[in-house]
Amino acid sequence: SSEMQAGLLQGRVAFADKEVACELVLGALMAATKALMTATQPPDFIDEVCAMILCMLGVNIEEARRISALPIPQVPDIDPLG
Repeated sequence: SSEMQAGLLQGRVAFADKEVACELVLGALMAATKALMTATQPPDFIDEVCAMILCMLGVNIEEARRISALPIPQVPDIDPLG
């Protein structure tokens, strides 16, 4: 993704192969989604998943937890038919 490429260029994350990094992130997100759908998770589950994904990409745990606790920015609505 462009976000991962930007993070790499800024030196915020580190990976040798963008495709492998994307697959790793996608796999973690799929597993977390399954966990959310099949069992009650602790209140900080999503923040911790996000922090661990950042750690997998080379961000230290303190920074990863800080980032994962930030509010999610508002994004414009997307009209799928538009």
